[in-house]
Amino acid sequence: RLAAILGELLGRAVEADGVVLVVPTEADELLPILDSAHEPDPELTPSAARAALQSGPLVLGPNEAGNGPFAHRLLVPLRAGAHLLGVLSVGRHRADRPFRARDFQKASLLAAQAQLALENARLTTQLVRTERLAAMGELVAGVAHEINNPMSFVRSNLGYVSQALEAFPAARRAEITDLLEAMHDAEHGLDRILSLVQDLRVLGRVEAAALTPVNLREAVASALRVAGAELKLCEVTVDVPETLAARSDPGRLGQVLVNLLLNAANALAAQPPSRRRVTVRARQEAETCVMEIADSGPGVSPRLRARI
Repeated sequence: RLAAILGELLGRAVEADGVVLVVPTEADELLPILDSAHEPDPELTPSAARAALQSGPLVLGPNEAGNGPFAHRLLVPLRAGAHLLGVLSVGRHRADRPFRARDFQKASLLAAQAQLALENARLTTQLVRTERLAAMGELVAGVAHEINNPMSFVRSNLGYVSQALEAFPAARRAEITDLLEAMHDAEHGLDRILSLVQDLRVLGRVEAAALTPVNLREAVASALRVAGAELKLCEVTVDVPETLAARSDPGRLGQVLVNLLLNAANALAAQPPSRRRVTVRARQEAETCVMEIADSGPGVSPRLRARI
């Protein structure tokens, strides 16, 4: 809708034959926002990519317009600081109608309004995502709490049955050996579930940060259990001293570690299994603990790196 409004206003202001808003995607590609009224324009995206590298408007005349439908193009990059919000592409069909200084002024005024609108839209999306994550954290903590109660009941009963089986007379031990092994396997599996539920409860905390000493080796192990399903095809190496601890909020530290591990797993999805490697390191430097998570993926693109 914003693209349509900008197109209509700019089209009238500078008497353009075509106006398109081009925005960057999460994959660091430029995406034109088009509807059925826009004519095919093979030069749109390449021209917008050129304009994205400029600090000011880019003007292309008949000799530079290529095979597209427009003889003249005016491309205005929209930025918030160093962050590219989009590119406004304005075109005219006729070669005898170049863009003049007054067209630049009008386009610049509307581009400033477009920048504000796009930045507001971006910040609103970020806010919605943050609120959604906070709500998800509360949901996870609540579900984990509800699971924990019946699991504790099952754990208690498994322990009772195991003790009862072990109390059988020695003459019948051979009969119940398989049953005891099955009970121990069930207890081991349940312990893993209870451990995962506890990790989810910690991860779902959204209250104010409470800094306490946190064993970083245990924090990493907890995060690996939560993210384990995504990392099952990866070779994970942990180089964290067993006694290394830092003052931190356990829940928030867990969220950071899980996010980084899931990001690593996503980055490795296109790699063959033999090349999927994730390394977690931690060390002490003076009064600070430093943690690093590295993967063998393609790395972060320069545009996205600036937003981290």
